[in-house]
Amino acid sequence: MKRFSVGQIVGALKQAEVGVPVVVVIREAGISKQAFYQWKAKYIGLEAARFGATTNPLVESLRLILITGTLSAKWKRRLWAFSQ
Repeated sequence: MKRFSVGQIVGALKQAEVGVPVVVVIREAGISKQAFYQWKAKYIGLEAARFGATTNPLVESLRLILITGTLSAKWKRRLWAFSQ
């Protein structure tokens, strides 16, 4: 029996949520369809960041700014270089 961390489970569920076919997700994870839907019932709505995936809040804020396009191109280049 494989054991998965909550972060791995949530990651698999997020893949299906963004449009990856469930068949592909379960094949890559090596789980049954039944296990996938049990995970979905238990973990739906949880984010991997809440379960050990740590990121720098400043970097995440900068990435959101870059995505939304709220800065000039000059500042985007500077901030993108900083966040990498």
